[in-house]
Amino acid sequence: MAVPGTGTKTTETAASAAAPAARRGRSSLLEYSQNVVTNEKGEQSFEAIRCGCDCWYCDDCCRRKGYTLRAELMPVLRTFAGRMMLTLTVDPELFPTPRDAYLYIRKARAISRLMQDLDRGGHLHSRRYLYVVEFQEKSEQAHFHVLIDASFVPKTAIDAAWSKFRPQQAGPVAPNRPAFGTTRFSRRSFEGGAEHAARYMTKYLVKTPEYGWPTWVLEMGAKKRVPRYRASRGFWNRPSARSLPTGAKRTVVPRSYGERVAECGTTTNLFAAADRVDHSTGEVSRVRVWRARLEVPVAALAVAGEPCGKAGRCVVVEARGEHACIAALSMAAGLPIRVIASASGVRRAADTGVAE
Repeated sequence: MAVPGTGTKTTETAASAAAPAARRGRSSLLEYSQNVVTNEKGEQSFEAIRCGCDCWYCDDCCRRKGYTLRAELMPVLRTFAGRMMLTLTVDPELFPTPRDAYLYIRKARAISRLMQDLDRGGHLHSRRYLYVVEFQEKSEQAHFHVLIDASFVPKTAIDAAWSKFRPQQAGPVAPNRPAFGTTRFSRRSFEGGAEHAARYMTKYLVKTPEYGWPTWVLEMGAKKRVPRYRASRGFWNRPSARSLPTGAKRTVVPRSYGERVAECGTTTNLFAAADRVDHSTGEVSRVRVWRARLEVPVAALAVAGEPCGKAGRCVVVEARGEHACIAALSMAAGLPIRVIASASGVRRAADTGVAE
């Protein structure tokens, strides 16, 4: 089941929520009823968890996403025969704005075609690569850190391939100016191997610049995207995921990166939760089933229950059903909480229970 507003999925099923004697003061006989587990008081356990924006341009969300990507990168980079990193820039005098320069590179598939040229020249072990975008503080121009599968590439070969993308209308190259942009070797090798390379590449992704993002970048995202990283085809060597129609309809509202970041943490996901015991190992795990998305920050719900997770991102509440839980959260927040979306498809005002 997809979790609205997070871009993540819960892997546990509702059926697995039934558990025998468990922690947190539950009775030895737990009643399994309507996809939830209740205690002797007829109460269910709910978790209200902060809903992030899941955006790479968010100072909070990019850390989680960057460290996850780092772990995924390491086994892939171990299969590289060599690891080098190039940095590619664009001459700002060739384009009216940084945005125009970036979109030109994307439309021309400049990095992909650069790699094709280097491969034809016999300089690569494979065409696999990954690049990360960084933005210069003053010029706001994008430049690209490209990790390639190579042990040695002549600088002249990179310069020649990158210069091919000079726009035709730019005219002859001016003295002391590059034909298209500068190229350099950021790292000719990584002494620490794949782990070193993965950490080096993702260091650009687990933080946001102290001087902030360019305005033109934050205005993007609704129609034109500016991914903070891109990998070549076949880089991950993953099997294609099968898409099975579920019949569910999802409305996507286009938003800019700036709008997404501004909304980060302003809503909360509500889960029905229970402890599950693996009888073969004795391990106790927490099973969560998404129930609703609430228009309230989780920080406003702190007095409603017990804190869980890190940095106040989660509150555990015991209540007699989903609606009673939302009503208790509404009292803690001191205002009626609007249900933006729910598993039942019904949106309602928590204080009245009247469907909107």
